[in-house]
Amino acid sequence: MHNKSRLEAGCAPPVLFATAPSDDSLFHMIVDAVEDYAIYMLDPFGYVVSWNKGAQRNKGYSSNEIIGQHYSRFFQPEDVAAGLPDHGLLEAARCGHFAAEGWRVRKDGTRFWAFVALNAMKDDKGQLIGYAKVTRDLTERRDHEEKLRASAEALQQERDRLRTMIQSMKDGVISVDNTGRVVLMNPVAELLTGFSAEQAWKQPVAEVLKLADADTGDLLANPARLTFEANEPLGLQNQVALLARDGTRRDVRVANAQIRSSKGDLTGAIITFHDISALRAALREIEFSARHDPLTRLANRREFERKLEKSLREVAERNTEAALCLIDLDHFKAVNDTAGHLAGDSLLREVGTMLTGGVRRRDLVARLGGDEFAIILNNSSLEEAELVAEAIRARLAAFEFRWEEHDFRISASIGIAKLTLECDLASLVKRADECCYAAKRGGKNRIEVCRLDEMNQVGAVEQSV
Repeated sequence: MHNKSRLEAGCAPPVLFATAPSDDSLFHMIVDAVEDYAIYMLDPFGYVVSWNKGAQRNKGYSSNEIIGQHYSRFFQPEDVAAGLPDHGLLEAARCGHFAAEGWRVRKDGTRFWAFVALNAMKDDKGQLIGYAKVTRDLTERRDHEEKLRASAEALQQERDRLRTMIQSMKDGVISVDNTGRVVLMNPVAELLTGFSAEQAWKQPVAEVLKLADADTGDLLANPARLTFEANEPLGLQNQVALLARDGTRRDVRVANAQIRSSKGDLTGAIITFHDISALRAALREIEFSARHDPLTRLANRREFERKLEKSLREVAERNTEAALCLIDLDHFKAVNDTAGHLAGDSLLREVGTMLTGGVRRRDLVARLGGDEFAIILNNSSLEEAELVAEAIRARLAAFEFRWEEHDFRISASIGIAKLTLECDLASLVKRADECCYAAKRGGKNRIEVCRLDEMNQVGAVEQSV
């Protein structure tokens, strides 16, 4: 019934909510106070993963009944057969935002006329991780639309109601006239921008809502002008930062829409935005944890292999030079056996700091496990790599580690191999590892280098120190 394969063929991203923060207080602060709207989230395939009180009130399902179900159950059977649920997901994934009106079905089988907005959520790499879905029951307004248009009093009441709703929303809301000047701000917009509604009144919105690229810091185009030029609601969903009046920077998600009169004349725009700094920080931490060793905060084995593959490609494609150093600490077991694992962990962290301080920013230091480390020296000749390795060896040999009443001296056995066109990842690591083992077997506190001519002939290693 559900054509999931169409979505899988497009991007097949990971599901956000499998790794979302356990503390969902931020989500509930934003959505639970809004009961006039059904606000919920979908995974990349259209299955419900969150459900607010407004959704339960409007659609009749409790969260236990609906979470895990496909959102197509809210459509009429003929709309499902026509592929409307998949169409909405695909359009939102393609454009970032999809909005429409149409009939929807409640749990008890009754129909209601709904305005629906579907926003694609993407990670900082632009990969689809789900959708934010908002549904508003417009049945009554639709049934009485002509009467409302004819009644100035009723129209004013609607405006007042919407103004009250905007004032109580948990998102920042700014409304501008058709010249792009601010005519309305809600309290959240005041808090996030640092401007009071009085200070912002009739000011160009670009002076009040300063948006920048979250990565480069470059200011983005005037959001009102972008909205006026667009033919549909415009969402700036990814990598957007808001620069507040006091210099505070926040990650935000922004959506813009035109305001038109009943005759179709452009009268202004509404800009909504909410602070996703905590969510972005949590996602960045999740991404960091997936690539880094939790003890030393150095790159882990998975990230090391990914970066080593990249370095091998650069050597092949750009004719650059690079080298790999494998480092095995000498006498580390004595620290664990004598002072315990807390001491060993502290020593590993200090070694990681020393290794990072001994290389350039373009190089990579990784902990492969236990007391084994690796360094990828990019844009470095074998001779330069030997100099770096020697400096590291000497520094570790001179280092005295003190834990409580114990003093420990360590050293390092280091193997070096050059990245070449003939190497693949496995053979390169094997050569460097053989050199590292030879250094340890040869007396420790030594460097062994696998040279190019020796690799091509017998694979021998030459003692460097």
